[in-house]
Amino acid sequence: MNVKAFAAPALFTALLVVPFAGPAQAAPKCKGQFQYNSAAEGMISTPYCRDNYLAQIARAAGMRVSNSQVRTNPNTKREACRLVGYDPRVQNICAGTIYDGRGHGY
Repeated sequence: MNVKAFAAPALFTALLVVPFAGPAQAAPKCKGQFQYNSAAEGMISTPYCRDNYLAQIARAAGMRVSNSQVRTNPNTKREACRLVGYDPRVQNICAGTIYDGRGHGY
């Protein structure tokens, strides 16, 4: 077998694949609704962690929902807030999402 005939397609394939191979993106580290921030060396509240925490509380209450569903679908987040929005742990997350009877919300 001719070595050059084998080396050219292999090199071409390697050149196509290498640019797409990179470090995997790590998900933010959440503790409850807060994310560890190495720059400030402390915890900050972020939308990503708040939505994950809301999904966790909603699952504990019996709703079948994933973290990504709550993060990407506003209607799913609204449903989760209707279910657990009055729980003190997520009231700040659901503020403005649920109707409070005084003309506020939605």
